[in-house]
Amino acid sequence: MYLFIDTNIFLSFYHFTSEDLEELNKLGVLLKQKEVRLYLPEQVVDEFRRNRENKIMAALKQLQEPKLKLQYPQLCKDYEEYLTLKELLEECEKQRSTLVDKIMKDVAKQTLKADVTIQNLFEKATRISIDDNLVDKAYVRMQVGNPPGKGGSLGDAINWEALLKNVPVGENLHFITDDKDYRSIVDRNNFMEFLSEEWTECYG
Repeated sequence: MYLFIDTNIFLSFYHFTSEDLEELNKLGVLLKQKEVRLYLPEQVVDEFRRNRENKIMAALKQLQEPKLKLQYPQLCKDYEEYLTLKELLEECEKQRSTLVDKIMKDVAKQTLKADVTIQNLFEKATRISIDDNLVDKAYVRMQVGNPPGKGGSLGDAINWEALLKNVPVGENLHFITDDKDYRSIVDRNNFMEFLSEEWTECYG
């Protein structure tokens, strides 16, 4: 089976549970056994590296927000629960700070569970280098208005041209993405008609 995973899917791994990531590790086993071939254009790797920190920080935003501050009316201080609550909140803030520190160290070392899973898949994938010829073809696609791509960005077009060039003739490609640029406007569960027809013309 031939497979392509788009950058946005790899980045979504940072929102997965440990159980989800463990399931994804099974894909690594299939890659090692050569039951699945994952095509990985260098464009995807570059996009992932550019966006990794932003994705992680977005996931951590709420955890990093300023500590909870309660306003205690003077009359609260006459009750023993006031001291108990104050101590609990101080301990909560201490644990939150410790947790953030540990996470940030793993972020810097790229040892989050998602990092390990992604690196494992990258190492076992079939890399596709991006040369000037592919970039030129992607640029022409964009200039004439052919999908995929949006806003003058060449990334999707480069990935598509890389796959057209490297996937063996006559083989189907399982395409995993959350990018609407590849989806049919009529039925979002189907591939975009233009791209589907182009693939058929190239691969039959």
